[in-house]
Amino acid sequence: MSSFPGVLLHVVLSLGARRSDVAVSSDALVGDVLRASGVDVAAVRVVDSTGVDFDLDLTIGEQMNAGEVLWVLDAEPRRDDDGASRTGAPAQAIPAGRRRTVPGSAGWLAGLLALVLCAVLVLTHTMAMSSGLSQLPDVVRYVVAALVGSGAVLLALARRGDPGGRDVADSHLLDETIFAPVLGFAAGFLLVPTAMVGADRTAVYIGLVVAACLAGLRYAVSRRVGDPSDSVAAVLATIWVALAVLFALALLAGVAGHVAPTLVLGAVPLVIRALPSASIDVPDDQLLDLPLVTRTASSVRGRSPRSPGRVQWRQVDRAVRFAERRKSAGLIAVSVLVVLMAPWVFTVYEPRTLSGWATLALLAFLAIALGLGPRVSRGTPAKVAPRLALVGLLVEVALVARGTSTQPWALALVVVAVGLVLLSLAIVRGWRSVAWSRAGDVLEGIAVVLIMPAALIAAGAVQGLQLLTAG
Repeated sequence: MSSFPGVLLHVVLSLGARRSDVAVSSDALVGDVLRASGVDVAAVRVVDSTGVDFDLDLTIGEQMNAGEVLWVLDAEPRRDDDGASRTGAPAQAIPAGRRRTVPGSAGWLAGLLALVLCAVLVLTHTMAMSSGLSQLPDVVRYVVAALVGSGAVLLALARRGDPGGRDVADSHLLDETIFAPVLGFAAGFLLVPTAMVGADRTAVYIGLVVAACLAGLRYAVSRRVGDPSDSVAAVLATIWVALAVLFALALLAGVAGHVAPTLVLGAVPLVIRALPSASIDVPDDQLLDLPLVTRTASSVRGRSPRSPGRVQWRQVDRAVRFAERRKSAGLIAVSVLVVLMAPWVFTVYEPRTLSGWATLALLAFLAIALGLGPRVSRGTPAKVAPRLALVGLLVEVALVARGTSTQPWALALVVVAVGLVLLSLAIVRGWRSVAWSRAGDVLEGIAVVLIMPAALIAAGAVQGLQLLTAG
């Protein structure tokens, strides 16, 4: 697949409950490797971590990379519509250990209920920290935090025997990947006493640190068992760690509480722009570094460099699918961050000041990026998630500006954002696509370029520089 002839590959054989690490030549046939391990190749089915079957008559190097897992499953005979096998024998039930559950039923329902419980606990503790009066005794709060944290750790360490299917939605570990860090955040948030000075910021920081640790643990476990959810786990772990580092730096620097959320909002369009190219992962041995070859060549008649490995359809399909998973997970995550971080920015808005005008510009640029960006995206998550985030942002703006002096500006922002969404939909449908698409590209590019400077000014960078220069 992507290996050079004769190179040793370190792979993992998963034979039911037994796993073994082996080093085989990339020229070895998959069937020969299984026979050498004592496996009856006629009675098993061999798949990779995405559920795609291996061809036993091809070499390992043509079908997999080093470090991947060969899942050896019981062969399942093909069945006709009446349930009988092709051999005429009655179809046998699939063993319980190999039966795939329908993703989304019980696990997702329990996860959503856990999310609702965590939201209630976090909101209750937030109101208690604001008023200084706790609704729960400290002992009860610590017990609840311990129970929620224990559940998060169990989810982060969960492992399943069946590797799931081709798509990330078929993964048995996707719900654990999403819910474990959220439960960890709630557990860490509840650990901070209500009477502590700066309890709200400290609680957010501790919650983010716990969530980042659990997200990293979840990624390591998914990577170890070869589950398809490891691509989503990598993206979520990166986002949780970045948030923990950003909020930790803001806390240690002693800056205002709205600085980190403002910077997060400013970084959202940049992350959306970078996700498609950052999500694709091509093995190094598939790339030929021409400048390096040119510099290191001894002569024009010298020995030619080793050519990259042969590209197989399996490798291309796997790389594209995993890139789509990473991009979708990143888009959904940053879209959720828009809705969660915007209220922090609204609470410190000061009308008719430099930071206030920068806040309005930040929200306007963010609305432009979220409204026009999805028109050139491919896939349902890439088109729907930013628009839902824009709807949530506009609802929050309307609620905050209701009955205040900023209501005209909020109304103008809502009208402009709705117009941008309608314009993007019209462009997608081909209405004057060339002219309006170019105008949309220019407008979106300006918003992406200027949103981070607006975020820095809204966060108080100018006031900070003035205090710094004043001594």
